[in-house]
Amino acid sequence: MKLQPGQLIENKYRIARQNGEGGLGAVYEATNTLIGRRVATKVLHTAAAEKPGVKRRFEREAHAAAQFGSAHIVDVLDRGRLPTEQPFMVMEFLEGEDLEQHIKSQQRLSLIQASRIVLQVLEELAHAHDASIVHRDIKPPNIFLTRSKTGGLD
Repeated sequence: MKLQPGQLIENKYRIARQNGEGGLGAVYEATNTLIGRRVATKVLHTAAAEKPGVKRRFEREAHAAAQFGSAHIVDVLDRGRLPTEQPFMVMEFLEGEDLEQHIKSQQRLSLIQASRIVLQVLEELAHAHDASIVHRDIKPPNIFLTRSKTGGLD
């Protein structure tokens, strides 16, 4: 089931538009209508949800990320299921670009910028591993860069 602009999920998340799509799911920009907060909603594709263990792993990922709390990992705010039983998770909405997009637009990263990104990724992976969480898909499209309050990329 693809979500459509204007569609309301659980009487509180209004879909604005689709932001991206991968093999397992799609991410939508939405608004929590109860508090007016812009959020990102990740929905597992129906076909992926039917594969053994995928739905449970998706729900465990949402739960683990919600418990984790870190400056460099997206906050998971809520989770649920659509009427079709597809699970979804609601995350903070981030503005920026993924590392793959950034490399394509910049052609190359400075040593300082690359080092800073790699150190932050490794720091968060170490925290995740300490919590017995294994990220199975580390790659540039899954590393999201945002602007820090000082104007640099995080």
